[in-house]
Amino acid sequence: MSRLSGPAPRPPTRAALALRRVHRRRLAGTARDPAVAVTGSTPTDPACPFCDPPAGQLFYQGDLVIGLWDRLPVSPGHALLIPRRHVSSWFSASDAERGELLSAVDHARIAIERAGQPDGYNIGVNVGEAAGQTVFHLHLHVIPRYRGDVANPRGGIRHVVPSKASYPGEAHEALRQYRVPEESRDPRTAFFTEPPHWRALVQGGDDPLLPHLRAYLSAALDVDIAVAFVLERGLAQIEEHLKDLVERGGQLRVLSVDCLDVTEPGALLRLIDLSTLAGGRSVGLRVFESGDTSFHPKAYIVHLPDADGVAFVGSSNLSATALGTGVEWNYRVVPARDRTGFRTIRDTFESLFHHPRTVPLTPGWSSSRKPGRDGRAAPPDRILQSL
Repeated sequence: MSRLSGPAPRPPTRAALALRRVHRRRLAGTARDPAVAVTGSTPTDPACPFCDPPAGQLFYQGDLVIGLWDRLPVSPGHALLIPRRHVSSWFSASDAERGELLSAVDHARIAIERAGQPDGYNIGVNVGEAAGQTVFHLHLHVIPRYRGDVANPRGGIRHVVPSKASYPGEAHEALRQYRVPEESRDPRTAFFTEPPHWRALVQGGDDPLLPHLRAYLSAALDVDIAVAFVLERGLAQIEEHLKDLVERGGQLRVLSVDCLDVTEPGALLRLIDLSTLAGGRSVGLRVFESGDTSFHPKAYIVHLPDADGVAFVGSSNLSATALGTGVEWNYRVVPARDRTGFRTIRDTFESLFHHPRTVPLTPGWSSSRKPGRDGRAAPPDRILQSL
């Protein structure tokens, strides 16, 4: 057999051998993830909803991770954090991708809180069909939670297995070691009681406003009330709480209208008694001289420690029926959920309380009286001067 003539092949250089080793390592590394092995180091899948999302769905773009608003949100502001690379699961992602996913959670939180103020979050990843994963492109959920969005949120992420979500016996024992001793509690909130529920809307009837108000008043630093009229039986429902407030040095401000065909003079006298109890220092009482202007605000604003608070804005005047069994809708606004809304309510009350048409409610108060609804003259001027 003849042999082909020609120069013998040269042995590979060290540089060539090194390049071959690098190539083999890259192939071995990508083969661990089927998606990468098939499509390369920065793969995409044309059928994947996360590989080429609409620009309007994006809220964050990092080097390795993007943030999308979920098209089927569990709650308002539900966000997804997704590697740019089409990688199927958390365990297939690189260390760098996992690191950026975690750091991007803060970016998601900031984006969510530009539009609203959640009371909590669930953060998690579904890995595999058995764990509920339906889109096999790794995505981390950042789900804002709001008080009242479910009847009982206890257990949180444990609800992935509903029968295991609640564990009252074990929780009771576990929490004993973390319970704050009575003597260590903040005295400003020691008397705070839970409201009947945390839903935004208090509907009246079987869900009266009164127990909600009392729960917050017990820990209040300051209270502002604006109502169209005040009745004695209504004021009596919260009078002890208001006395406690002013005795503790808290500020109370009440604004009503000058029409005495509905407001009861006796209720105004009781408010003035509160001012006398506080020495006039921490109780502000004013009356809006309405003239031909209707005056129908109904707002109860409670300022709590640590810049917290709550405002109820709706339909309840300060009457026993409106605070009790009447069908009255009052919307609860808290800074944690809606900081801008709470600030707006607070600032609007401030403007109205100091409006040029408001005057102090004093024992010598005198203003024009509107006629009653039946056409009879309203109560005479200086109805309070006998105090």
